[in-house]
Amino acid sequence: MKSAWSKNMLNFRAGTDIDRYHSYSSEDTADYWANVDGRYDLSANANVYAGGGFSRNHEDRATPDAVLNSTKPTLYTETRGYVGAYRRLGRVALRLGGTYEKLDYNNGVTDIGTPINNNDRDRTLTALGGRLSYSLAPGYDLFGQAATDTRRYVQYYDDSGYHRDSDGYRVAVGGSVNLAKRLTGEAYVGHLLQNYSDARLADVSAPYFGGEIKWFATPQTTATGFVDRSVEETTLAGSSSSLDTTVGARIEHWVAPRLKVNVRAAYIHSDFQGYDLTDGAYRVDKLLDAGAGLRYDVSRYVYVGADYRFLRRESNVPDGNYYRNQIMFTVGSQFAPLKSFAEGSALASAARAPTGIGGFYAGVQAGYGGLNTTLFSPRGNSGTLTSDFGDSAAVGGVFAGYGLEFNPWYLGLELEGDNGNLEWNHNHYPNERVFGAQSGASYGVSARLGYVLPGGMLYGRAGLVRTDFHTTYSPSSGVSFAQDNTQNGRRYGLGAEVWAAGNAFWRLDYTYTNYNGYVMDYQTGADDFRNREGLFRLGLGWHLGADRKSRPAPPRPDYSGFYGGVQVGHGALTTALNAYHGNDGTNLSAGYGGFGVTSGVFAGYGHTWGKVYAGLELEAEASNAAWAHERVTSGGGRTYSVRKNGGYGGALRVGYVLSGGALLYGRYGLQDTTFHTIYKQGNSSPYDENNRLRGRRFGVGVELPASRNMFWRVDYTYTKYPALDFTTAAGNPDVVGMDTVESLFRLGLLYRF
Repeated sequence: MKSAWSKNMLNFRAGTDIDRYHSYSSEDTADYWANVDGRYDLSANANVYAGGGFSRNHEDRATPDAVLNSTKPTLYTETRGYVGAYRRLGRVALRLGGTYEKLDYNNGVTDIGTPINNNDRDRTLTALGGRLSYSLAPGYDLFGQAATDTRRYVQYYDDSGYHRDSDGYRVAVGGSVNLAKRLTGEAYVGHLLQNYSDARLADVSAPYFGGEIKWFATPQTTATGFVDRSVEETTLAGSSSSLDTTVGARIEHWVAPRLKVNVRAAYIHSDFQGYDLTDGAYRVDKLLDAGAGLRYDVSRYVYVGADYRFLRRESNVPDGNYYRNQIMFTVGSQFAPLKSFAEGSALASAARAPTGIGGFYAGVQAGYGGLNTTLFSPRGNSGTLTSDFGDSAAVGGVFAGYGLEFNPWYLGLELEGDNGNLEWNHNHYPNERVFGAQSGASYGVSARLGYVLPGGMLYGRAGLVRTDFHTTYSPSSGVSFAQDNTQNGRRYGLGAEVWAAGNAFWRLDYTYTNYNGYVMDYQTGADDFRNREGLFRLGLGWHLGADRKSRPAPPRPDYSGFYGGVQVGHGALTTALNAYHGNDGTNLSAGYGGFGVTSGVFAGYGHTWGKVYAGLELEAEASNAAWAHERVTSGGGRTYSVRKNGGYGGALRVGYVLSGGALLYGRYGLQDTTFHTIYKQGNSSPYDENNRLRGRRFGVGVELPASRNMFWRVDYTYTKYPALDFTTAAGNPDVVGMDTVESLFRLGLLYRF
């Protein structure tokens, strides 16, 4: 509830957030909160204000302080309040205030019933501060500010014997700008200090800075950037706190009168003060939080939405890494009418014009894909095998369908057929197991939902597919087995169609398929095969009977100049492994693979000469693509894995602006990527290294204008990395070679300046 008075202000807020898990009910939580805040206007240039609230929250499993061995997330309550006063005299303004916060953590219990004491984390935080500002001109201010920072713990010593009370301050100077409907924001720089009562805890003395800027680039587009530095409390033994530096950005854009999209990314660098890793280094966490979402206003009071979030924490401490992929679908309502923006640009008008894409269509397609098989099986000596096998190869096929156009939406049904040679093999010789799986012909049906843009259409798909699999198996007995299976799979995907000339169109399409599992019975045992498939395909199609020549051409977008954006993607990581096993003199040649999500940012510069485009681009990315192999025996077996952490690179892009206005391009460049490789032979010390490999990356993509400055991008790349060779530390060591390639599909949103 918000007041609507001509002067003074009073607001109330209350809510709850109830999470329920399908498989892990112990993670269920129910948070709630209530807040009140108000302002009393003494005059046009003076006021007093205050606020407070109470909340019951849970500690996210991803936070470094989370008690991971607790059977349930740690619950805590937060009580907070603030009070302040403001006065302006001419060009000078003064603001004074104070804040109070109390945190109270609940105790927990381990899965074996051991109590977990969290009372040593209970604390209060108080601060007193002020800001003195001077107006240079309307909308432009300079200011100086200072604040105390007092932290007191209820328990004098924590469970590790540390006295964590501290006192500090923050001082800074800065400036602010407030140009209505154009630019607002502020930035400051100064110094921070936090002194801890326990001499064993490291004090913090560091530069202090922060700021936020909001740019109203167009009536449809708003870009926000921010930077912040803070000292965050921690109860990790030996560490006083973490010095967190945060950088982030968010872009919101009204694609259509009732459709808004957003992309955002934030990076947090946490330096833990005094957390000694025994080798002279201190704990450092790097957190990437990125995502994208959309919201569509169905009516004046009801909206629907979808959102994707990728969270990854990389740490230099054992078991410190963490990642999360989250997809959320929303249905919401509010009492007041929704603020749907009425876009009236020429591009929007072109997007709403009839496109001629309704009706029948057909085409051909070819591309590249990865087949991944997770295999579960018993082995001799009471052992087991769990492994992600995989490889990648080319595919080709045809498609045909029918669609209806409901401007600017598209709904259709499509049939497709493909044939390829996606195959992996496990060859262990002499006289050991040899087996593999190969996909053959496939056919399927999908429903497609698209959104029409100037020059083309973005779409998603969901459907069913049937694929022939040929599985071979030759155990150590020497008897060979073969099995043919036709498996049903659930297929999901994303893609873009761009108008070429006349009724012709180009298509860039990516699908991920999860197949039903099957069992390979080789009489002396049985293995469980579960297949997954990721396919990228470039297609050329034709709209049958459509009159696209009569459609007015949209304004040609300007692809020249600087640009920047964010992107999320999905792809396959495959590794050809060749190893000499020193303990028995055998050789292994096998393909391994897995899928994962990638997110990142990119920026570049390009120029067009007529319809020809050329430019340079830099990019940075984080990923969780990985595969793992675990062979357990009484003697330890062998366990190895490869995980892509992320990297950066540069590329040359050359493209052509199609008659419909979309940019179709190819790319070639170099990519520096860090891979975490683990290889453990028996009970010996493992090879456990982060290796940076420079690969050659090339691909194809398309950009579609969403507005004058905003563009959607669909991009596919193939990256070949150099071989990684090493020898294990065992008495009879393995000699190992790994060749890794990556097939990656990404969806991006960029802004051209």
